[in-house]
Amino acid sequence: MARALAANGARVVLNYPDETQERPVAEVLGSIEAAGGEGVALLADVSSEEQVLAMFEQIQAQGWGLHILVNNAGIAHSSPVELMEVADFDRLMGIHVRGTFLCTRSALPIFYKQNWGSRDQYGLTACLYRGSRV
Repeated sequence: MARALAANGARVVLNYPDETQERPVAEVLGSIEAAGGEGVALLADVSSEEQVLAMFEQIQAQGWGLHILVNNAGIAHSSPVELMEVADFDRLMGIHVRGTFLCTRSALPIFYKQNWGSRDQYGLTACLYRGSRV
């Protein structure tokens, strides 16, 4: 999705949750830049309010604006419910539900201020953001 947005003129911000995802995100960002696009990668766990707030401060500092929020952060956990640990359930809910809430809550005031914006809820992998080229 980030590549498609960038190919259509979007400046993208790729979010990744921890250092283990830095390389794959850097590869995506590298391919965007090689194709003439612009973007940045930001480390933040979307289940952490503090980290989401800091990420949105960094997004605003880019000066690109915020026009699309794609909430697609998610993890997979494969086990029958009766065998699932509460910690695993909490982590799933933290990313899938709390992360969507925190990112949307952080994006909406920016959208309102710009009188612009849209959001899509996907549920997998990372939050992406689009800034317009004016």
